[in-house]
Amino acid sequence: MQNMTTVVSRRIAVVLALLGAIAGIVISQQQMKQPQLKTKLSIAFPPAGSASSYDPMRIHLAYEYVFLANIYSPLVEYSADGRLVSAIAERFEWTGNEARFTIRENLKTIDGRAIDAYDAEAMFKRVLILGGNTHGNLASMLCPGQSLKTLADPCPGMQVRENGRVLTILFEKPMPFFFPMLTAIDFAVIPRDALDPKTLAIRDYRNTSGPYYVEKDSPQGNIELSANPNHFHYSPKMPQELILHPVPLNSKKSSLQLMSEGTVDVVPEVGTDPQEDKIEYAAAHPDVTLHTTLPICFYGVIFTQKGMKRLDLNQRIAIGMALKKLFLKQHAGRAGFEAADQIFPFSGEGALATEQVKTLTQKWEDSRGDQAITEPLSIWNIIKSFNGDDPEVHKAFPNSHIQYIRKVPGLVDYKKEGLDEPDVFLTRTDMSFLEDIGLLSYYSHMDFFSLRGKKAADWLSRYMEVPDKSKRIPMLRDLHYQTLSDAYVIPIAFSPYATIIRKPWAPHLSKMHAGDTLWRLERP
Repeated sequence: MQNMTTVVSRRIAVVLALLGAIAGIVISQQQMKQPQLKTKLSIAFPPAGSASSYDPMRIHLAYEYVFLANIYSPLVEYSADGRLVSAIAERFEWTGNEARFTIRENLKTIDGRAIDAYDAEAMFKRVLILGGNTHGNLASMLCPGQSLKTLADPCPGMQVRENGRVLTILFEKPMPFFFPMLTAIDFAVIPRDALDPKTLAIRDYRNTSGPYYVEKDSPQGNIELSANPNHFHYSPKMPQELILHPVPLNSKKSSLQLMSEGTVDVVPEVGTDPQEDKIEYAAAHPDVTLHTTLPICFYGVIFTQKGMKRLDLNQRIAIGMALKKLFLKQHAGRAGFEAADQIFPFSGEGALATEQVKTLTQKWEDSRGDQAITEPLSIWNIIKSFNGDDPEVHKAFPNSHIQYIRKVPGLVDYKKEGLDEPDVFLTRTDMSFLEDIGLLSYYSHMDFFSLRGKKAADWLSRYMEVPDKSKRIPMLRDLHYQTLSDAYVIPIAFSPYATIIRKPWAPHLSKMHAGDTLWRLERP
């Protein structure tokens, strides 16, 4: 009986083994048939040129910010939910009047070069020496009374301690905006030996401080980025390689067409495709995932300094309201759009009170009446989804020239570029529900608020010196009201920013801030 049982058991074991082998073969064949999830993603991106065309000290357009934010990291940053958190500095704190940064111990470039407090010190000195960055003014805070020429020049109050682990900066008093300002990628930490010692130009885009580094450069913008496993944001689930696929403004195929063909995997916030097109594309294509921010994409009419001199208040209001009417008509029924009566999002910090909005609306209506626009105007349009060749636009502006051009009001050297200053910009830019000193600094460099040039810089310096937020916000609200009352700016609309990514990849991006932090894309 035992022998019979043994024989049966052995036969059963053999059968089970054969079944297991067959099942394994079937599973293996199924796995071979299923496409493996690639770790390399192609990104539709504006063709700016080689990596050397990017520098944290020269950020004018959104795509420049996005590229730099993926290859460099600042000392501190905002989390996806809008909190101020550690980045290269694992700890940042005020000790009396001294700002103290403790640098992460194990942060290294792809070639193993450790990033330390000396690199952070070099970043601050480089900003002061080169000047001209657009998202924050450190000159009024650091190295008072000093004019630095080289990275070796001393800066009073700035010290590297604990064998390069800690950087401290002594101020006369605590600066409430100092840490939040440093979230701007203008203040990204660049390894100091990646800089030319004389010109301070970036000469090495491989050894970077960010989640990605430049693996392969290209003069045409076909740049390849690879993940740095030594970075604190690194994850095996993030894209391991990013290929920037240039999509020119005059491209025969849009980014969304390239997405449909499988040429690109991500259409980011930046680029040539309007936000509403991406939102509508995602609704019609179940093979992609859509990420949208809060409605912080602002569309508006901005009058240049030339336009402010040539045109009186009634003319500016008439021009602004006519452009607003045409824009909203062209975008009627499009996804995500809502008309705007002010610059900051409704209910955001710096937003106007309801009565102020009513007063302004009535003022605009009373001032413009049915005034015809016969003045010959030069209008620069940065919004691709606005059709300046629409017959209704020509009817409303019969003597005007409207051209699509990617320029930022106030940040154009007209003489150097051989351009005539326009009267009007029809533009799109970032806003925020929260007080954002980086954006306020950016706008102080633009022809944006009613205060421009040195007056804008002086206002920003005074604003930053007010420690009590309850007293600062009324200052911002007053500037906002004056800007609209004098018709420097006519608000048009708000919309969210949108990013689409091919499934099964999923975006874990911020809804509070614009900017595609591509390491926050994740595979299952």
